[in-house]
Amino acid sequence: MKVTITYTPKDMYEAQKTYYKSTKKKYLIIFFALLLLLLSAGKLTIDQSLNLDTLLLLILALIFILYPQTILRIISYRAYKTNARWLSSPTEFEFNERGMKIVNKMGNSQQNWESFQKFVVNNKILLICPTPQIFHMIPKRFFETEDVWNTVIELAKNKIGK
Repeated sequence: MKVTITYTPKDMYEAQKTYYKSTKKKYLIIFFALLLLLLSAGKLTIDQSLNLDTLLLLILALIFILYPQTILRIISYRAYKTNARWLSSPTEFEFNERGMKIVNKMGNSQQNWESFQKFVVNNKILLICPTPQIFHMIPKRFFETEDVWNTVIELAKNKIGK
């Protein structure tokens, strides 16, 4: 099964969101927001007056608490722009019983299923992780049919982490 992909910033966002939900890093934004709240609380003076830097810390903390997806979207967009040279050019994935072949502007590689540590999937994207910090992202929208998508998912389930 072959699929050719040209990524968009939305693909990077979906991949980052799915990946971080599958790790303990999802608590990082909340931790950072709480840290900002503690810093702002420590900056309150005895007479309970708010100065500008304390107010800014409080606003930042609230943004991190109320809008963590926005923060993740900004991080994803920056990651896409950093790697835009190769993300915006077509990448071809070929899946078979032995593994996955990847062909793109950077070169080509054949990776056996045993070389992958885990995979993460939702209804929009499949992430295949050779290491805990790196993933190959394969959006569902590039598959010809739902059956082909399901076949690749089943192949990943049966081969990765075994």
